[in-house]
Amino acid sequence: MTESIVIAPHPDDEVLGCSSVLRESATTVVLLSDGVPPWTPGDDVNALRQRRHHECEAAWETLGARVKDVVEMGLRDLSVWRSVPDLTVALGDLLGKFKSATVHVPAYQRGHPDHDAAYVAALRVRSVLTNRAF
Repeated sequence: MTESIVIAPHPDDEVLGCSSVLRESATTVVLLSDGVPPWTPGDDVNALRQRRHHECEAAWETLGARVKDVVEMGLRDLSVWRSVPDLTVALGDLLGKFKSATVHVPAYQRGHPDHDAAYVAALRVRSVLTNRAF
């Protein structure tokens, strides 16, 4: 059985972009960033990070999502675009562990730099892992 992997630049992007995927199959969600804007005061960073994760879990429950695993890449919000080379390597290592997977990524829209960076990194990984359906 093919597994589904959803690459989300921020917590909530998996719900906004792939709700039907989350409902239809057991899915691994890859969160690239923590979703905490860099201007968040230091005392509020952890609280906001936790709130973003709780919001995701609540949305998954409401959807009836079948999230089987969550992988956090640990990047900061609005910094994913700075990390495309390292992210490409990390995603390649992660995705290479799956025998058969369909990977869902945000579209390249020349919009949010973190979303576009997720697309570019995934495209670079696909050129290496040619047996994957993206």
